Amino acid sequence: MIITRKIQIYPIGTPEEKKVHWSTIFGWQDMTYRLANQIATHRYIQDGLIQMLYLEDGIKRKLADHKKDEFGILNTSNQNSTYEISKAFDKLPADIRTSVNQYVSNYYNKEKSEYFTGKRSLRNYKRTLPIPFPAKSMRRLQWNEEINNFEFVLFGISFRTLLGYDRSNNRIMIERCLSGEVRMCGNSIQIEEKKTFLLLKIDIPSQKVKLNPNNVTYAILGIDNPIIAANNEDNLYDDKKYLIGSKDEFFYQKKQIQEALRRAMQVARYNKGGKGRKRKMQSIDRFEKKEANYVNTKLHTYSKILVNYAKNNKSQKLVLIEQSKNEISEGELAILRNWSYFGLIEKIQYKAAYWGIEIEKK
Repeated sequence: MIITRKIQIYPIGTPEEKKVHWSTIFGWQDMTYRLANQIATHRYIQDGLIQMLYLEDGIKRKLADHKKDEFGILNTSNQNSTYEISKAFDKLPADIRTSVNQYVSNYYNKEKSEYFTGKRSLRNYKRTLPIPFPAKSMRRLQWNEEINNFEFVLFGISFRTLLGYDRSNNRIMIERCLSGEVRMCGNSIQIEEKKTFLLLKIDIPSQKVKLNPNNVTYAILGIDNPIIAANNEDNLYDDKKYLIGSKDEFFYQKKQIQEALRRAMQVARYNKGGKGRKRKMQSIDRFEKKEANYVNTKLHTYSKILVNYAKNNKSQKLVLIEQSKNEISEGELAILRNWSYFGLIEKIQYKAAYWGIEIEKK
């Protein structure tokens, strides 16, 4: 099971060195998302040639490595062709180029069938795309007793972590990586506004708990409660059901934030401009982040309670029942949208995988 820890970092050095470091990091960010879009576009064009009926069959067959096929028109394999594109971004470290190629190719292969059936459009990568790199690129990762933080070197730039109160026990998790107890996977750097974060991916083994293969926990997305759970599907609709959260706790509090956001939008035109749009929209941005953070926190809480309920019942399988649109009214459908259903499913899945609980959608 792979988890991601978000740790704030910053480059260290003299003021002149830090200025150069920041320029380099922002350069990586710009090249990373442009390279990702080029790789996705080239993969799409290569696969799209087969769909071009006006080309001769001989040309279609020549989309192969000429070293392996005498009629091939590519100077490399189809898989390696996208890496050749990345060589144009020679200022981007090779490890980052390789990681971007793998990242984009994996998503493309997963979604390719939907591209050509019209179910999905080609992914468009934005500047906010994290800068990926393999774990081996982090060198001299060690704890500094004087500053109570970790330091490491990445592509010649020295970084330092900013753990703060460390409520997530990030120090313990990194120390487990250094001791070999758990393994670091592909990491990445994310730039948000004026802060830089290390997205540390860690492969941790699933916890071994004794589960009964005959026990099954059922859960359904409710109207009055975000989650309704039971050990029997019939019990979801009687007094034996287990309720997680309530409408008052989640829906109305979220609506209050949305109403505050609406009021902030109405008065934004009267705010003092100063330096333009950023200052005028400051209150709106603040409430938008509050709503997203509130929803994310509640989804984590509800998913943890559900998985713990299944674990305590020693259920090896957790069945998630999705209500069809025919079963609910239009007003109830609006409430379900505020539950953020798909985000909840995602969090349930990875928390259940940690304990070895299987997920089944029904």
